[in-house]
Amino acid sequence: MDGESVELSEEQLKEQKRDEFEQALKDRAAELSSKNGGAKVIPLWYLDPVDPENGKPVIGFLKEPNRATKGGIMDTLLVSRSRAARVALEASIMKEESDPRIIDASQIYDAINTAAGLEALDLIKIANQQFKKK
Repeated sequence: MDGESVELSEEQLKEQKRDEFEQALKDRAAELSSKNGGAKVIPLWYLDPVDPENGKPVIGFLKEPNRATKGGIMDTLLVSRSRAARVALEASIMKEESDPRIIDASQIYDAINTAAGLEALDLIKIANQQFKKK
């Protein structure tokens, strides 16, 4: 391969573009974390349900909520996982940094709202287990 340029297949180009996109989201999450006193921030992204092939991705960021909020969410989890996920999403979504479609009440966005809620709930569960004795 001395001096030869290797052409990537369409699939490889698509994968490379996706990797770059995801890295940019991780970089933005790290930046938001720094701006928020080191609070854990995770990026989310979903395909546009209206036009999955060509639509603008639905992007959002979740910030780990404070201790009291996490405790309340964990209490809610004992009663209802779906309610706890909704509360977790409301408590952790960074609205000013996130696409409003994540929390849109339109039925077409239900899958995104549910998935983001479960991600928010996982963020809280992971935070609670982070320093657990082994």
